[in-house]
Amino acid sequence: MVCHKIYTRVDYWIRLEDFFNKHADIIFSHGICPDCVAKLGEQMLPHQKNNGQSDSLPKLTVPRKDDSLKDMLTVVGQAIRDNNPLATDIEKIVNRYAKLLRRFNKIVSIGDSYQSQLREFNLRLELMAHTDPLTGIYNRGYFMELLSAELNRSSRHERVFSVLMLDIDHFKLVNDTHGHAAGDEALCSLTRVIQTFGLRESDFFARIGGEEFALCLPETDMHGAGEVAERVRLTLEKTAIILNGKELYITASIGVSEYKVNDTVDTLLQRADHTMYRAKKSGRNKVCLDV
Repeated sequence: MVCHKIYTRVDYWIRLEDFFNKHADIIFSHGICPDCVAKLGEQMLPHQKNNGQSDSLPKLTVPRKDDSLKDMLTVVGQAIRDNNPLATDIEKIVNRYAKLLRRFNKIVSIGDSYQSQLREFNLRLELMAHTDPLTGIYNRGYFMELLSAELNRSSRHERVFSVLMLDIDHFKLVNDTHGHAAGDEALCSLTRVIQTFGLRESDFFARIGGEEFALCLPETDMHGAGEVAERVRLTLEKTAIILNGKELYITASIGVSEYKVNDTVDTLLQRADHTMYRAKKSGRNKVCLDV
């Protein structure tokens, strides 16, 4: 059985088969047979003929780094120079293959671009889901996830860790007196103060409410966490916030609790929260331990 759309002479198919057998490793290196290529559309980039034969290589745009297509063009060029009677048909196949390859490369390039944009979009969504937009640190939801994981780890391995709860003193007064821009700067100032201590890789820090923050210190007992809290308190009260050329100082009340056996996330945070309010009631700008 032969394709009557092209030729019906048996000798033509014998010569064509013989040529393909000699160059199959090059022509079919991308796994595309000539019959499939022939169905893709009309002939692309017809070459100029002199006396019925082409005297130059087809003018194709070769995709960069595609050695297979370069080899195929070499085969076509040799067939043309040898006046091979199959040169025209072979060149048609290569031209159509080149068109297909360019389209494929373009699709791959577009696909890669979309994949890159999708990855970037997903990273942004993840960032939005995990961070507080004002301060850039973790938000309450993600802090709770991390704290739950740390609690399970410490419970399983019988390890200690502590939690600090921090609340800016008289925050409403800061907003009412100096405006919301001052309030935002106060929140960012507290964030920077804590970050300047060079949090360990295992530590995690979040804004969990309006002016409330939480800091988890794995492998840290009550005493060590209390020292960290006191350094934060002292540094914060000495750090000036510059607003319209004027200096504004803020303070914070800090409560510290240590993980205990059978603690849950809620009970641990409740103890730290109660301790923090004890610091407020005793005069503010203090650190209180859950003892």
